[in-house]
Amino acid sequence: MLVVTALRQGRDRGYTVEKLKALFGVTRSTLTRWLSYFRQIFPCSRPWRRLSGRLMPPVVEDQLPGGLIERFVQTRGDPELSLTACLQALFLGP
Repeated sequence: MLVVTALRQGRDRGYTVEKLKALFGVTRSTLTRWLSYFRQIFPCSRPWRRLSGRLMPPVVEDQLPGGLIERFVQTRGDPELSLTACLQALFLGP
C-alpha cells in the first residue's frame, strides 16, 4: 500500500493507474481509497505523529507517503533498506 501509493504520487513522474494495475493488480478504486487514506487519515494517526516530530526538516503531510519514503532513501541510500527502516519506524517506533 505504501509503495504503490507513493509510486502514483506526482502525476508528472508517477506511475499510471494502468501500469500499477499491471504490476500489482490494484484497481483504480483501491488506489483512490489508498490515496485518500494517506491524505486524510494517516496524518492524524499515532504512528505518523510520533515519527513526524523526529523528522527535521519535517515531511510535508500533502507529500505522504512518497515524501516519507524519499526521506529514508536520502538518509540511508539503499532503497530496500530505506523502505525497511521506514516501515520499522512507523510500526515499531523511531
